[in-house]
Amino acid sequence: MDSAALPMLDGLDVEALKALLAEQHAQYRAALNSNAQQFEHLKLTIEKLRRQLFGAKSEKATAQLEQLEFELDELQIAQACARTVEIASSLDTPPKSKPFRKPLSLKQFGEDVSE
Repeated sequence: MDSAALPMLDGLDVEALKALLAEQHAQYRAALNSNAQQFEHLKLTIEKLRRQLFGAKSEKATAQLEQLEFELDELQIAQACARTVEIASSLDTPPKSKPFRKPLSLKQFGEDVSE
């Protein structure tokens, strides 16, 4: 969710905050329902095409089945990525960077490096 899309929350009263939360919740639920409907539609279509393939093989049906399976995989990957981003954004700890050290030079210890 973009923080830029939110209004200044400090200036809103409790009822306005409740209304804003209810609206965002409704939008979130609608998006989830839409994704669930897409998943179910693709799964049903894939099952239907698999049944058709059992009787007589058709290259067109096979290609269509593979394309729909690909779309289903893409939707599942997109949903997993969205969850990952959502979880990552909820964590406020930045990743720790490793300290960088230069390798020691033998000249610092007075050793002859020409050997």
